[in-house]
Amino acid sequence: MKKILVIAGLCAVLVGCSNQQGLGTTVGVDRYSGSRTVSIAPHGADCQSMGCIAVGASWVESYKDDAMLNISLINTADFIKSAHLEVDGTMYELRNDKDLTRYSNPLVTNPGYTESKKSFLVPLDLIKKITTAKKAWIFVSTGSNGVMSDAIIDSQGDSKAYYALKRFLADVDGK
Repeated sequence: MKKILVIAGLCAVLVGCSNQQGLGTTVGVDRYSGSRTVSIAPHGADCQSMGCIAVGASWVESYKDDAMLNISLINTADFIKSAHLEVDGTMYELRNDKDLTRYSNPLVTNPGYTESKKSFLVPLDLIKKITTAKKAWIFVSTGSNGVMSDAIIDSQGDSKAYYALKRFLADVDGK
């Protein structure tokens, strides 16, 4: 009986250590194709300042091998030129179709808060690599700030973006 209680206690501690902070995924159906859709809003990478990078994703079942990686620059209204990822030492340039950066002020109560957003088409496998990596960083080239970078996961720890992408993939896989 003591072994069962010890195991149950250990399981409770491990569940308490999991990072489920942040928004959940939105699962739906595409009205045009009838395909299942999954999306998750951008969540902050390992932000070390007021201006940081957030990462989210979108997926449509009719294009099951691809996803959109949604990049947001928090607290800045800067143009996003390009972005790339470094995952366990391998560099991945994100496909830039020259679409425009979108700007929003999502907090009605704080008009000074601004986000710059841009989406990049990526293979779904790249998002899987991020969620199984020991080290994954995102780099964003901007119009005036040069290059911004933040860790998604590394030896210093993980981020909300890391766990958001894990939740996203779980819903893509139907788990």
